[in-house]
Amino acid sequence: MPKYWWVNQGRTYEVQRAGGYLFASSGSGSGREVPSWEALKQMLPGDTVFHYSEGLLRALGKVSAPAETAVHPDGEREGAEVNADNGYKVSVEYHQIDPPISLDEIPLRLRDPKLGPFTKGKERVGTPQQGYAFPLTNGFVMDFKKAFPDRLPIDPW
Repeated sequence: MPKYWWVNQGRTYEVQRAGGYLFASSGSGSGREVPSWEALKQMLPGDTVFHYSEGLLRALGKVSAPAETAVHPDGEREGAEVNADNGYKVSVEYHQIDPPISLDEIPLRLRDPKLGPFTKGKERVGTPQQGYAFPLTNGFVMDFKKAFPDRLPIDPW
């Protein structure tokens, strides 16, 4: 059964979209594993990725090949937060959302920590957690599809 993922790409979105992949280092500068980077190893062909960057949900992607160990892709290193050379690369077919969906457009009831990687508390309620790749629940995906029936470039199911 396919899984669903939320990926916070930030500055790497354009380079990774153009290359058709996701990439995360295999460890922090101190050598410890980072769970939101290790999540790429769980992605399988057919999984759907929600690509989030700079306050916008920019694309839905379909994983086309499982993670493989890879050297950090060219063109992505400048400004990278991590100095690790090796990591995990997942091939993804990107389908841009036009226009992109802003975080504020996503109903707060969907940005619940029980459904996906969203914060709770008094400040910044419903904003994406810091990190890279996180699993989403089927409930989030079903309700998201209902909230944006005419904006999704592919069916996430």
